[in-house]
Amino acid sequence: MATTVREGTLIWTDDEAWLMRYTGLPYVYGFERIGFGCGLIAPRSFATFGGRCVWMGRENFWIYDGGYVKPLPCEVGEYVLNNMDTNTGAVYTHGAENGLFPEVWFWYPSVGSTVPDQYVCFSYAEGWWSIGSMTRTSSTGAGVFQYPIAADENFDLFYHEYGWTNNGASLIGDRWVESGSLNLQQGNNILMVKQALTDSGYGYDSTALQFYTSFTPEGTETLSSVYNPRSNGYTDVRVTGREMRIRVESTQDAPWSIGETRLDLVPRGGR
Repeated sequence: MATTVREGTLIWTDDEAWLMRYTGLPYVYGFERIGFGCGLIAPRSFATFGGRCVWMGRENFWIYDGGYVKPLPCEVGEYVLNNMDTNTGAVYTHGAENGLFPEVWFWYPSVGSTVPDQYVCFSYAEGWWSIGSMTRTSSTGAGVFQYPIAADENFDLFYHEYGWTNNGASLIGDRWVESGSLNLQQGNNILMVKQALTDSGYGYDSTALQFYTSFTPEGTETLSSVYNPRSNGYTDVRVTGREMRIRVESTQDAPWSIGETRLDLVPRGGR
């Protein structure tokens, strides 16, 4: 497989990446091996953006960025590769630039599936990753068309990034974000959260806060009550644990945003 990048044409073999450059008349091209052990996991498992390229390999993600290839750190990479069907994933996994937002998307078949029914998304502007469920057999980014377009297994085409529902079906409960584990002094203190100071900018009425708490690293997590952020940014909460995670979920099919969130924490003891 091959695709156009800023410096020339990026070409993949089974296990290598090469850069082909035009060097002069008449039709003279140079070839340089720029990566080894970085082949594609599937023929279309790459996405280009701004002259660069991201692709899904057999063991991790890779990025071509200005003449060289390097591994692309991915917090969800292990989950994605373990969740992929080893047979159909090597055939049907595909990627595309979003075009409307600075993101690239990859769809892949989960274990036992014959069509790409899961996705992983990478924001190359902000560096975060997202995962979810969605069946898309092919896709193209915005550019010629106003919105990204993708097809499902029934050969229906869908606009992406258009509206706030899934083709009319509500997405309440499906749009959420969770933080990593929070603790003080490596878990030596029990914490009590008294207040959350949210900074979302807009959409306060469209979100809800919850906390997962536990008292041991391997202990069962407890999900707190639902807290609705106040428009003034101060939200009273009462949760206690040695470790905790924050969950923000949409409660309406409407726009919302997540900014920096501060917590008023009080230590409540040692081991």
